[in-house]
Amino acid sequence: MNDSLRLNEDLTVEFFEYSEFITCVEVFFRGQNYNSFCSLKDQVQEWREDTEDLISLCIKHVNSN
Repeated sequence: MNDSLRLNEDLTVEFFEYSEFITCVEVFFRGQNYNSFCSLKDQVQEWREDTEDLISLCIKHVNSN
C-alpha cells in the first residue's frame, strides 16, 4: 500500500508497509516532511476511512516536531 492521500490544503500523507502487520504514515505539512509514525495495518485502514481522526493525529505529529 505505497500511496499518498491529500487530507486538506496543508496535509498530505504517504503510506508504506513496514511489515506484514505494520504500516507507516509519512506526514507532509505544506510540502515539508515531518517524518512518520507507524501503527497496525488495520488501524491505518480505519484512519484512511475516517480521515478526521487521521488529520487530528497528523496535526499533533506536526506540532510535536
